[in-house]
Amino acid sequence: MPEITLSAIGIYVGAMVLLYMLGKALAMPLKVLGRLLISAFFGGVMLLLLNLFGANMGIDVGVNPLTAFLAGFFGIPGVGLLVLLQYIILF
Repeated sequence: MPEITLSAIGIYVGAMVLLYMLGKALAMPLKVLGRLLISAFFGGVMLLLLNLFGANMGIDVGVNPLTAFLAGFFGIPGVGLLVLLQYIILF
């Protein structure tokens, strides 16, 4: 029967810790990307609602991936920024 040495156990535990850390490091960017995509989706919804209800006041911000991302990333201040930029560009 082979003997299990203390160094073999240390190598096994070290390898498991490294595999765990590698898995966490690879999963982290996917979480960030997922959060950004969800944020951009809700930003697009906010812009669509702004265009729907702001049409009476003359507010019309185009919905494209960049504006959806900005509105999703910055939230309500991002939508306000896009409206402000729309007025600056038009006047």
